[in-house]
Amino acid sequence: MSFFRRTALHCLLAALFFLPAGCAPVQVRTPATPRDVPAREHAIRAGETQSMTLEVDAGEYLGLVVEQDRVDVMVDFFDPQGRKIASADGPDYWMWEEEIALIAEASGSYRLEVHPFLEDAAPGVYRVRVDGPRPPRDADRTRIEAVRELSTAHSFPQGTTERLDHLERVVRIWRSLGDRRREAEALYQVTETLARLGRPAEAAEPFRQTVGLWKELGLPVQLGWTLLESSRVERRFFQGEEARRNMEEALKLAVQAGSTFLEVRTLQALGRFHEREPMTASPYLKRAILLAREHGYRSLEMRCLYQLGFVLDSLAEKQEALRHYEQALRLSRELRDVGQEANALNSIGYLYVSLGDLDRGVEHLEQSLALSRNAKDVRGEAAALNNLALVYERRDPPKARPLYESALALGRETGNRDIQAKAIGNLALLDLQEKNAGSALERSRGALALTEGNTEAESHLRFVMGQAYRRLDDLESSRRELETALRLNRERGDRVDEAKVIAQLAWTERQTGDLPGALAHLKEGVRLLESIRAEVVEENLRATFLASKQDTYQLLIDTLMALHKAQPGRGHDAEALQVSEQARARSLLDILAEAGAGVHEEALTQPRPANLAEIRSKVLDGRALLLEYSLGEERSYLWAVTPDSLRSFELPPRSLIEEVARRWYGALVVHPQDEGYPKAGEEIRKAADELAAMLLGPVEELLSDQPLLVVGDGALQYLPFGALPVGRAPLILRHEVVSLPSASTLAVLRRELGGRSPAPKTLAVLADPVFRLEDSRVARNAHNIRRGDPLDLRAGEIDPRQLPRLFFSHKEAEAIAKLVAEPQRFMALGFAATRSVAIGGELASYRMIHFATHGLIDSRRPELSSLVLSLVDERGKPLNGFLRLHDIYNLELRADLVVLSACQTALGQEIRGEGLIGLTRGFMYAGAARVLASLWSVDDRATSVLMERFYRHMVSGGMSPAAALRQAQIEMSRDPHWHAPYYWAGFSLQGEWK
Repeated sequence: MSFFRRTALHCLLAALFFLPAGCAPVQVRTPATPRDVPAREHAIRAGETQSMTLEVDAGEYLGLVVEQDRVDVMVDFFDPQGRKIASADGPDYWMWEEEIALIAEASGSYRLEVHPFLEDAAPGVYRVRVDGPRPPRDADRTRIEAVRELSTAHSFPQGTTERLDHLERVVRIWRSLGDRRREAEALYQVTETLARLGRPAEAAEPFRQTVGLWKELGLPVQLGWTLLESSRVERRFFQGEEARRNMEEALKLAVQAGSTFLEVRTLQALGRFHEREPMTASPYLKRAILLAREHGYRSLEMRCLYQLGFVLDSLAEKQEALRHYEQALRLSRELRDVGQEANALNSIGYLYVSLGDLDRGVEHLEQSLALSRNAKDVRGEAAALNNLALVYERRDPPKARPLYESALALGRETGNRDIQAKAIGNLALLDLQEKNAGSALERSRGALALTEGNTEAESHLRFVMGQAYRRLDDLESSRRELETALRLNRERGDRVDEAKVIAQLAWTERQTGDLPGALAHLKEGVRLLESIRAEVVEENLRATFLASKQDTYQLLIDTLMALHKAQPGRGHDAEALQVSEQARARSLLDILAEAGAGVHEEALTQPRPANLAEIRSKVLDGRALLLEYSLGEERSYLWAVTPDSLRSFELPPRSLIEEVARRWYGALVVHPQDEGYPKAGEEIRKAADELAAMLLGPVEELLSDQPLLVVGDGALQYLPFGALPVGRAPLILRHEVVSLPSASTLAVLRRELGGRSPAPKTLAVLADPVFRLEDSRVARNAHNIRRGDPLDLRAGEIDPRQLPRLFFSHKEAEAIAKLVAEPQRFMALGFAATRSVAIGGELASYRMIHFATHGLIDSRRPELSSLVLSLVDERGKPLNGFLRLHDIYNLELRADLVVLSACQTALGQEIRGEGLIGLTRGFMYAGAARVLASLWSVDDRATSVLMERFYRHMVSGGMSPAAALRQAQIEMSRDPHWHAPYYWAGFSLQGEWK
């Protein structure tokens, strides 16, 4: 016998250890190790392979048992020739021990290797117990048979009779050996297999025996794992209540035994179990995340973050849901978990779509779809297809149907009832859009059988059925289905879907003639939407969310105006005006309040939109006339508010008004020197007359010479109202015209800017920047250069060679500067007109700030919109000359007026209810009381003339900006060289009108 055979047991335990692969393995001979002797513990991380060698003689028995803790390991055993002769990797992760048992065929060094099963596994530990090497006994041969039979069982898929047959033989063998622990492990696997075979009644007895054995053996952690894992089976085959009790018992056992890993897994399971009861699920998942983060269980943390994101999304806590999804996405990429990455991308994409940000939604969903397809993840692919179809449903409905049908086919292929129900419900909604209510009803009613236990899917289908019944004039059935959907959504805590159903209930009430009932529903729906919006932190998402829900506000306005028509004099028209204010420019109100309060204050106010009395007292100042437009699908409305009256008018539907508005705008922007101008000039007159009749005709008797404040909607925001004719003369001959995103905006602007000390100096000008090395400062074709023809930011980075020099901007700057004494002005021309000057703090000292340069507007990503300043310095070195929207937001100005003498600077991303989000909004946030900006690509020379006249009337003549603009535009319109509206009508004053 060798020395190692005669060594005492404690010497063995001191010597037995593992090395990472690549290090010299330790060679040991070992005596028998009883089960009750603790084995040495080894830490292991993802990517590691640890090994040990054992000297074994031919014919000797060797038994190896590997206990797993927080990590699922695979065990491989190699003979002296390096051939793998045995492996162990049980199907239940870290629940059970991995065992190898054999009789050596040859003498020599045998090698045991251990490595984590998952590449992204969190760090964990394992322990090794060694029995032998020694001469075999009869019981050893029986043990080898059990281990071999177990390995054979695991070679068959779960839920097969072949697997069950082998597992039942394993149970009998362990029982004959008296190995109660192994018997318990095998009994549980029998339980699980029977349940998967759809034989739950037969599974009850082996499960009861498993639980009894763990209690008898005094192994609470194993009992906890058994209860936890069985709950997954019970949710499908047994009673859900029993599954919940088992999970809660597992949680108690985990806490009592101090098994943090089991605790986290059980908390995660409880969160998943209650995910359709989100208010119950949330505390479990939050606790799981904290524990997983504290103990370094990154993969578990990732999954819990994702689940909590789903729960918060269900609760309509959209911003918090997005934050958790994005954290899960980051971890999935760090851990290289492609499946979870695809899930996170899909959920983020769907969240953006639900908030109305379709572009960002599509970006994430397409990434998710590609990952799922590459990984052959059918469920992930179906989910991404369903959600992409939602986008096409809004943008291009014919393209949505094939995507829904593909998702439905995948759901049927995998037997996933949830995917099928969702796809069928969405196909039914498409049927409704195509005015096929009968098909929608038949589809959704037939799919109800797929929704057992899935209240989200059931509520969606009943929502569709409610609409279908209404279209078929079965109003009682419509109300019944919608009320059921409403109850289900309230039980789930899904406020977004609750508001959606409430709006449809209001339509049903309208159809029955119950206007007060519809009104009550709609007020409740708007209250819900307002509560959800208040929880969204990101400004753009607040805007897109409210934009996606404008139909509810529009229906509320329409219902109030219908009540006004039926019951005049009861104030319903004034309430409708307030809802119109509530529905528009809310994000601008928020940022104006934020700018006034200071972004670091805890209570960032979300100012309440103004009511009629506040509009009269805080906006009109006893003089002005407010015209506020709201465009609806069936009819539109105009409210005319004077200091002592409110008049309301019904107008044609949005489609008709916007068709004429776009025709007029399209003709206005044609340059008078272009070949197509004669035809455009005729269209200008024709479309202007049509539009004026619709928009101004109802209030013509109210028009005298007062300042006119216009709150447009939709395409009306692009229009120069001052160029519309009253009689045969443009409106500016009688009125100063100011555009407002909403009346409330001006009230808040005045409140936030009121009382601030004026800036000490008069005028700052940045003009005529240098864009390229080839700049020769030669004004070739200067008379035909348009100030900042729009450039496509989506094509990538801007090529400076696309930007021609604006020759007349230099003359414009010099002419304006002459009106102001030199100590009171600041000039940055040519090379000096840089971004660093703009953001360096100098501009805070001036009451008027003038930019004469190119403007770039990105209608899809407004944050990339910018003014372009010098792109090279005197030595030709490139500069960052793009003064982007985020730069503008960070300026701290005390300006009474900012002039953006550039192209299309009044425009931006049009979001329903928010107006045009662009540079104008940025400067208002930065502290400008009013902004003068352009509605189209203005002519360089004409703009220079207009600006010189505008400043002369304002600085030398003492006029207000609104009055000075009006006077300059009147003079231009009467000048034979500049009389075309293209030259003078393109600038719009927004903000303070006084």
